[in-house]
Amino acid sequence: MTVVKLYTLDNLKEIPDEESEIEARDDEKELVRSFVLCSDATFENGQSTGDPTEIALVMLGDRYKLTPKDLNVQYKRLGEYPFDSERKLMSTLNQEGNTYRVHTKGALDGLLKISTGVLAGGKVLQSH
Repeated sequence: MTVVKLYTLDNLKEIPDEESEIEARDDEKELVRSFVLCSDATFENGQSTGDPTEIALVMLGDRYKLTPKDLNVQYKRLGEYPFDSERKLMSTLNQEGNTYRVHTKGALDGLLKISTGVLAGGKVLQSH
């Protein structure tokens, strides 16, 4: 399994087939960082463990120079709400300096139910 497209607000990006690094916008980096931090999969030296979807997201992180090894040191995971079929989401609590952030990934309908805003142009816009 491989990520072939990535979408952020007003930006649909095709991910090239090559193993090269990807030039990224800040909103793309934020999305991919959440994918990697909210994952238990591994991919190193051509070897992988975990769910195929999570492996594909971790591999995408590698292309953006956002590896689990580096991110998990920089943003320590303090807690986790594992994926379950009823919730259709996985969430992690990570420390970011003196603050905390929850990263969540999963089914779009589940994400929309809990979303209160959107990241646009580096700013969080609240929904009404």
